[in-house]
Amino acid sequence: TPENFAELLTLLAGGKLTQANGLKVLTAMLESGADPTHIMEDMRLGRMEDTAAVADVVDRVLANFPSEVDRYRAGEMQLLKFFIGMVMKESEGSVDAGTAKNILVTKLG
Repeated sequence: TPENFAELLTLLAGGKLTQANGLKVLTAMLESGADPTHIMEDMRLGRMEDTAAVADVVDRVLANFPSEVDRYRAGEMQLLKFFIGMVMKESEGSVDAGTAKNILVTKLG
């Protein structure tokens, strides 16, 4: 419905839902006709806002890729995008990329 679509846009604009997860919610809305907030809650797709939880995800990613961490620290700055992608994958898209980047730069710095 137009109301549900407007609610989805509000969730995206308000930062409660990432773009990647917004697409999942939209797909589920089209399939079921359900309310986007309920879909987001049922599928646990809301944005991870707890910076400690995001930092935990970042720590796991860095622990899984020690050689890439060494390469980054040796000057391969383009690996930052790789790490951001791995954080997004680990969190199933629930982490804001900007937040992930900030925490990664701090931890890798």
